[in-house]
Amino acid sequence: MSAFNVVLGCVMALLLILFTISSIARYYIKFTIFTVLCLIFATAPMPLMLFRPFSPKNALIPAALLRISARMLGLRWKVRGLENVDNSRGAVILLNHQSALDLYVLAVLWPLMERCTVVSKRSLQYLVPFGTATWLWGTVFIDRGAQSAREALNKQAEAIQVHKVSLNTLI
Repeated sequence: MSAFNVVLGCVMALLLILFTISSIARYYIKFTIFTVLCLIFATAPMPLMLFRPFSPKNALIPAALLRISARMLGLRWKVRGLENVDNSRGAVILLNHQSALDLYVLAVLWPLMERCTVVSKRSLQYLVPFGTATWLWGTVFIDRGAQSAREALNKQAEAIQVHKVSLNTLI
């Protein structure tokens, strides 16, 4: 057990040194911490999500935790154009998904929209436990390019018009 503690201490000291002297190392360390926190914060409130399965409001808890942790990591975000958000109508929001940092964009947008859900590729549904959490907050999973994907999106388009929900699409 003491050998493990020595190795762990050396790794932590190395990371601390790299964090202080290298901006590249600082970015990757913060990015790794952020990604791990995303997974933890999405899955920790899953027992609470079981009380309201498939409700987009289930994502508000992980979103709040993620915004707090991102602020502690030094991420700052300013949302412009809030005057264009009309919660009385449905909408489609397109995000050009590039990395895990896009989850922070969702965490910022989610509380601004009353009824909002996400469209995501089906393979994320099987990424346990994150996929299970996203399923519990009502994510629509599609197979890219398949006829079933078009049918799922057409069904969501009807929901946008009838129930005035918003749809975040990560492309």
